[in-house]
Amino acid sequence: MASAYWRKKTPPPASPDPNRDGCGLLWYAPVAPADGVSVTTLTGISEDTLLEHGFEPMISLTMITERSVACVISIAYDREVPGEDGKAMACYQELRQRLASRGYYPYRLGVQSMDLLDSNRSRTEFLKTLKQALDPNDVLAPGRYLNSEAGERR
Repeated sequence: MASAYWRKKTPPPASPDPNRDGCGLLWYAPVAPADGVSVTTLTGISEDTLLEHGFEPMISLTMITERSVACVISIAYDREVPGEDGKAMACYQELRQRLASRGYYPYRLGVQSMDLLDSNRSRTEFLKTLKQALDPNDVLAPGRYLNSEAGERR
């Protein structure tokens, strides 16, 4: 929880609440082959991008199999500083583009990345069927994962 307070000028309070306290945190979570060249490339692009946008590189790597590494790149910022939301989102978008152009795609998407989901009709129908069967009252992830162009939840 303390990492959410990284950019705040004061220490985390005894009863932390990152939303209440104006903490900003974006994560990008790509996967890479578990070899030195891939991991060095992934972390190098990430480090360069974050530094170019004025953020400290906060990168974690986890071996998920003997062949793959999951990475979480954190962009911590102070939402109470004017312009920081936009600055952090611009960094996130550029990081996303740079890594994807090199073949490092995310294993998980945040709400700010729903546009990455393609509009494949069969995928949409499959998701609609699952959603109706498992969550007919739209309690889980409301408004996410379904194509909004057709007036459906995304």
